Amino acid sequence: MRRAPGGLLHARRALHARGAVGGQRLHRDYPTPAEPLPPSGRRADRGQARGKALFERTRTNDGRTIPVDNRCVTCHFPPLYTDRSIRDVGTKMASDRQGRFDVPHLNNIYDSAPYLHNGMADTLEEIWTRFNPYDTHGVTTT
Repeated sequence: MRRAPGGLLHARRALHARGAVGGQRLHRDYPTPAEPLPPSGRRADRGQARGKALFERTRTNDGRTIPVDNRCVTCHFPPLYTDRSIRDVGTKMASDRQGRFDVPHLNNIYDSAPYLHNGMADTLEEIWTRFNPYDTHGVTTT
């Protein structure tokens, strides 16, 4: 039986490769969590470049220091770019039971649209503009 790329068969192989099933590594050709996938060769677009600048900044546009707890790197630090916690970043919708969500990793984020817990952001730029008006998902508006 043939399976679509990235389907259940691929997921099982990835689990085996990481030692999650059976306790032994069967395939070394799958990356471990500390080994990010190779880049797709695409160049960063304007939104991605803005995202990188926002991710790395420590000051607002008017020069105020961004509190450490409200910087991107606090929750998304290398090498996995996640602290594996559950947080409220202000993206709860009326249909959500609660407003706290897993902090996702950011490896290859440029290739994984749509974004946010329910896929409501079509682009990285929308995460920081359209869906973060009160700076609850890091300081991005000032």
